[in-house]
Amino acid sequence: MSSNNNNILPMVFQTENLSYEDRYWAYQSKILGDCSADQVSVQIKKYVALQIEPGSWKAIWRSKNVKDKLQHFDVVVEVSDINVDKLTADIAVCEPLVIEPQLPAKVIEEILMQNGNAVPLTEIYPVYDASGENDDTALAIEHVRFFYENVWREWDEDDDSGCSYTSLYLEQRLRLFYDIRDGLLPKELIRKYQDNYAEYKNKLLELEKLRDQMATSDSEQELDDLDVLKCALKNEECNTLVHSLQMMENPQMRYLLAAVSPGAKAALTKPRGPRSDAEPCTLIVAKKLMAYMVKNLSDNTTVEHYHDLSTALESYFLGDTIHIYPGTYYLEDAVNLAEPVQILGIGDSNRISVSCQDSEDFSINCQSSGILFKNIMFEQEGEGGPRGMLVVHKGQTTLEDCQLNCGITGVSVMKRGHLVMRKCKLYDAKSTGVTAQPEGKVYIENCDFYNCGDNNDDDAFNSSAAVQLQQDSDTKPDATLIDNSIHNNSGYGVCVVRSVSQADENPECAINLDVTTNRFRGNKFGDVCHIYLDSSNKDYNTTVEHYHDLSTALESYFLGDTIHIYPGTYYLEDAVNLAEPVQILGIGDSNRISVSCQDSEDFSINCQSSGILFKNIMFEQEGEGGPRGMLVVHKGQTTLEDCQLNCGITGVSVMKRGHLVMRKCKLYDAKSTGVTAQPEGKVYIENCDFYNCGDNNDDDAFNSSAAVQLQQDSDTKPDATLIDNSIHNNSGYGVCVVRSVSQADENPECAINLDVTTNRFRGNKFGDVCHIYLDSSNKD
Repeated sequence: MSSNNNNILPMVFQTENLSYEDRYWAYQSKILGDCSADQVSVQIKKYVALQIEPGSWKAIWRSKNVKDKLQHFDVVVEVSDINVDKLTADIAVCEPLVIEPQLPAKVIEEILMQNGNAVPLTEIYPVYDASGENDDTALAIEHVRFFYENVWREWDEDDDSGCSYTSLYLEQRLRLFYDIRDGLLPKELIRKYQDNYAEYKNKLLELEKLRDQMATSDSEQELDDLDVLKCALKNEECNTLVHSLQMMENPQMRYLLAAVSPGAKAALTKPRGPRSDAEPCTLIVAKKLMAYMVKNLSDNTTVEHYHDLSTALESYFLGDTIHIYPGTYYLEDAVNLAEPVQILGIGDSNRISVSCQDSEDFSINCQSSGILFKNIMFEQEGEGGPRGMLVVHKGQTTLEDCQLNCGITGVSVMKRGHLVMRKCKLYDAKSTGVTAQPEGKVYIENCDFYNCGDNNDDDAFNSSAAVQLQQDSDTKPDATLIDNSIHNNSGYGVCVVRSVSQADENPECAINLDVTTNRFRGNKFGDVCHIYLDSSNKDYNTTVEHYHDLSTALESYFLGDTIHIYPGTYYLEDAVNLAEPVQILGIGDSNRISVSCQDSEDFSINCQSSGILFKNIMFEQEGEGGPRGMLVVHKGQTTLEDCQLNCGITGVSVMKRGHLVMRKCKLYDAKSTGVTAQPEGKVYIENCDFYNCGDNNDDDAFNSSAAVQLQQDSDTKPDATLIDNSIHNNSGYGVCVVRSVSQADENPECAINLDVTTNRFRGNKFGDVCHIYLDSSNKD
């Protein structure tokens, strides 16, 4: 079997954006009707038999049930038949082999042979076909796959009530799926549901194995009492988990559980005051309580022992002290410290680890003066939240002899907060080690900061640093840094981000930052940086802003902001102007991050600045759209990386002062031209896939439609570089250079600066590369 060097997987049908209403109507009206739980399988099979073409059509097989040591893979296959009873598809791998990640063809063939060339129907994703012949097949497979992944549960088989499956389960489980997808539930509740369901499936597997062992034993012998007991206990464990899961599936119960979740309760934490007997207590946190732990305490000291740190932090009163002995202590839910407390590591700090959960909602929130952490190592699992492990909301929090192994951020100091750090190490922050809002106070002495910051050379605005101080025009930053070592950071050493409300204001005069005794070296972007922003209208109360729609976010961003887009469909109904540098990043599967552009001649996303980046996003044009396309690069450099563009008339237009960079993108279905560049417009396109573009009109006397069209006049050369692209199956040309020639004897061949040598052309109806010459001396 030969291998395709291009190895670009074809596009599959996009079904991720089906709404709740779409799915509910399909299951209720077309698939399940009023059937009971025991009839569901029959109804699904009837639906498959009616809707899915038996063969032959191409698809991508996304493997799941493969050998433990073999990674999952996607491979292009041809479906020859459907086994309705088993819900499997008979497939053969297409030649040449197209697979991600790269695996030998022999491995794939062996897997198929072991399974009789049949794979689960739910692992099949039909390849997109513009003819519409496979639309019903793709949608039917999606409905079956979604049903068994998100609606059907193993315990449904035990339902013998005879009631309608739709009325009992469908609505509440669909609601649960969309509540999770849309971020409407606390993360700890989502995690609990997922963990409980995974635990249920494991215990059910254990129960089935136990039953099989009992069934295969000698039938003449009496059943072993111990096996019967184990079976009963395992069955009870499964039933308990089912009850817990059903509570979370119920919308009313889910709302109540969300309201009393740890995150919600933490936000309501109030100061407890002193204990009722007014006697302070020493709380010892250790896996085992041992005699030496109380040896140095006075005889009249009240002692309480806790196995985990979370419970101790929830239980202390005003005046208490917490002693933490060596061990790793996991904090899984947000913590609120509303009373003064000393939290002391006893022993080697390298062995006293506080592990913070990888969650955007997690932080240790310090809400009082007199909070002290000493001799402790804080470690962030994953990246954590944007505010970091510790957030000083108000009052003074002190860190002494601590180590902080950070995620995105280490410590955030809010407007009423005061942070004191002495003899600490802080490292590995992806963005900023310590960040302080305006009015937040910072005193850092004899500390070591290293390996912090965003190592991004292409970022037009990068304020990541070991220490970042945010400053507005009304207050001075109160920051003192003495005798620290700030070195080998990927961003700045210290970065002061200033908002300036008046053009003639001199913000240098407002600074109260003593960094004279510190040691700086090896900080990639510089040691001390001052960045000035005109942000008189910007609210610094939060470091993260949430928007339900993309339009508002694009209207609201400021210089230096980054926009993260999570899965969903976002509609742009009015023209968008991007006048500042910005990174717009899709987070997750780009097939589920859809920017839908209005069908209007006036609509476009107008890029008016350098430093604009779109990454990991799918742009989809409703209807034909305007003649300039979805994106128009007016001036400066705009970059598209890992994006998909499902076009109307045109995909992207590059104007005279514009510079377009495209890398690893797919552009398709443009009725006229995929990318068009005016004279003087710059184009750099690398490792992209262009197909199904152009005007399929044999009778057109002048047809310059193409995947890429470069417009050229006699005074300037086009600045276009195309490297390692696949330009194929277009209804027009692959690349078309349209030249205006003012003199008949001019030789326009000499004017070209177009490198297309490394690209792959095939199946372009009118040709791969075309030069069209126009006598345009009188043309506007």
